[in-house]
Amino acid sequence: MSSWLKDGEVLMGEGSGTPCSPRQRVFSTPGGYGSPRPGGRGVGVSGRGVGVSGMVQPETMGKAKELFVLCDKEGKGFITKRDMQRLQGELPLSPEQLESVFESLDRDRNGFLTPVEFNMGLGELMGVEENTEKRQMETEEKVDPGELRFTQILTELGADKLFKDQWELGTLWCDLQRDRPELLSILEEVLVHAVSHLQDSLRERESLEQALRRRESDHDRVVRRRLDEAGCEQRRRRVETADSLTAAQEQLETSREELQKALEQLEFLQSNTAQEERSRESLSPTPTVSVRGSTPWTHPYYPY
Repeated sequence: MSSWLKDGEVLMGEGSGTPCSPRQRVFSTPGGYGSPRPGGRGVGVSGRGVGVSGMVQPETMGKAKELFVLCDKEGKGFITKRDMQRLQGELPLSPEQLESVFESLDRDRNGFLTPVEFNMGLGELMGVEENTEKRQMETEEKVDPGELRFTQILTELGADKLFKDQWELGTLWCDLQRDRPELLSILEEVLVHAVSHLQDSLRERESLEQALRRRESDHDRVVRRRLDEAGCEQRRRRVETADSLTAAQEQLETSREELQKALEQLEFLQSNTAQEERSRESLSPTPTVSVRGSTPWTHPYYPY
């Protein structure tokens, strides 16, 4: 069941008490483990969960047992990757993280974990986590005074964000402090001049960028003004064209009205003329036409 027992090896031990099931016997093994790793060496991982001799601490074992029972609700005596998902509500881990933990504990790659594998793996993980935290603390405590001094100098000069290769400068500073401390003052002067030059360059660049931004702003303002002027000119021309068109339409309407009046007057004159002609025709005498056998026609003023 476990990768730490070779084929054919048998775990021997003595004890007293009432018989129990194999699953209970696993958790009753002193220290929570039954066999060492191949080679006869203990785990040897120190930390919060694993002791110096590779034995899991009681509080870690109890917590591991609770988690195992929580996963193995069916009492199978082992847990699968799907069973591991039941810890999502108990531990601040996502399903992907729980799956990663299961794969790290399943060293046999057989798809399930026995109580021994679960307890041992969980203890080692907790121990590694503790050791990592301790190493980080030890690293922070072992800061080189020379490097600290170099960092302080850069901060005082305002150059802690100017140099991209601070690591190389820090190495050079520490080497000089160890081998040639008399050259530290020279390096410090060089740093002062370099920082001053960099700051001047940065100020000049900032000034140029501001000037460029001002020119761009002025150019944009001129372009907008010209566009506005062009737009105003176009609007003025459109207004003038519209006014001219309106005036022409009004003039055309006036001419049409005058022409209509002239036509009406002409019709009136023509009507009067026709009426006068009819009146004259009605007032003039009608001539008599002689017919054979009738009295000859004589002019009233000339009887002969």
